[in-house]
Amino acid sequence: DLRGMLTPEQETKWSRLERARRRESLPMLAWGPMSVSGAGVDLCVLVEGVKLPGEEFAKVAPVLEEYEVEIDAVIREGQAAVKDTEEARKSEPGDGVSRVLDEGAMREMAEKSHARSKRAGEVNRRFVERLGATLAEPWRGELRKAWNKAAFRTVYRDPHILTQLKAAQGFEDLEAEQKVALAELLAEYERRLEELNAQWAEALLKQEMEGKATPFELRMDEESEVGKARRARMELDKGMRERMRARLNESQQARLPKVPGGPRVVTPGGGEMELDLGGMGLPDGAEIEVFTVPGR
Repeated sequence: DLRGMLTPEQETKWSRLERARRRESLPMLAWGPMSVSGAGVDLCVLVEGVKLPGEEFAKVAPVLEEYEVEIDAVIREGQAAVKDTEEARKSEPGDGVSRVLDEGAMREMAEKSHARSKRAGEVNRRFVERLGATLAEPWRGELRKAWNKAAFRTVYRDPHILTQLKAAQGFEDLEAEQKVALAELLAEYERRLEELNAQWAEALLKQEMEGKATPFELRMDEESEVGKARRARMELDKGMRERMRARLNESQQARLPKVPGGPRVVTPGGGEMELDLGGMGLPDGAEIEVFTVPGR
């Protein structure tokens, strides 16, 4: 027994180790057809990734300890609920498949899953605000950026046009006027991008908290607030791409980073990969967001 071999000082840290292990299941508990953005983010891992200097980390350490305890209660409650559901399914006559396929049972499970995801998301958002309030700039901004990218992966992935704008600025054969024009375009785009991304994320979270539609349905409904916000971002990207190309000659345009050649899969971890559909008809550059249970 490993715990029996610990020193008294190490024993005092055992509970934190157990909480850390349970947080590894946070993405799975937060996952579901009615999930809430940010529910599956482990803020301890998030802060570690920001790489705060010692004096800044000392500020957030007490808040992180509080977070560990509070999110752990949510995780343990969720684990108990999942266990109860599994045991109830096994106790059904036959193999339990009939209950799994029962519409009422499926709705009940979805509602419970949404409630767990909603609660985890609320805890995370509250503690992100508390953590940020303790930090000085630029670290407060770095934490906010890390949170946005982790919580709203689809919204805050770097757009391809941003990659192209930055690459174009590095071309060695730019005329002085081109350099000025591209710098102005980049500044304008980054400002508008921040505004539209914030509107998109806000609309997405509002709809998710209400639990009236799945993430897939939200993306398909072009007349919803989410659909309108997403379309505004796409129009910004398209317009900026046209304006950028108008300022470059044909040789320079040919050297821009290429748009991904085929449809892209956006994984639950926020990564991307090209998808070979064997001739099935999706336009180049199309995106498919995949919702899967982590680890399966």
